[in-house]
Amino acid sequence: MFIGLFAVPEVVRAQSDYTLHSDSKISIEGTSTRSDWTVHAEEVGGSFGIAGDASSTAVSHGRLSIESANIKSGKSTIMDRLMHDALMVDEHPEITYELTTAEPAGATAADGTFVLDTTGKLSLTGTTRDVQIDVTGTRLADGKIRFTGSHAMKMSDYGMAAPTAMFGQLRTGDDITIHFDIVAAPAE
Repeated sequence: MFIGLFAVPEVVRAQSDYTLHSDSKISIEGTSTRSDWTVHAEEVGGSFGIAGDASSTAVSHGRLSIESANIKSGKSTIMDRLMHDALMVDEHPEITYELTTAEPAGATAADGTFVLDTTGKLSLTGTTRDVQIDVTGTRLADGKIRFTGSHAMKMSDYGMAAPTAMFGQLRTGDDITIHFDIVAAPAE
């Protein structure tokens, strides 16, 4: 394609934008001296771009955001308060992930499933770190794309103090795992 005197590659013209669908879910799992625990992001925002045609798996950009105060257990107000304290929600109201690279890790399967080796910047509690995550993508019949995966990390890597309660009788472990099931729908 030519614009004026400059040639523009076809892939630039074929860019599809996606926004996160309300079916998207993120949860965080951890352990404690009493029992394992899980909290959920009640609302996830963000967008993705796919370069190429409708069957492409070339993710060109992506960004996720979660309001820290919207991470809740759904079971215990004590757990919610402890998690909000650990996340420092007043000082750092947003958690973000900014995709840096997404490289295909093999061929797309016959059912439309593909795997991406991704790197990105995860920012929470005022700390930003590079993270590597293997992401499984699936093209859905309705034109949406589902991205799933998980990322193990330590709270202390982000300056978070592992929550404690009952005068230290209940202590959470430093290790947590973030699980995501993100559904991206074509932008309107």
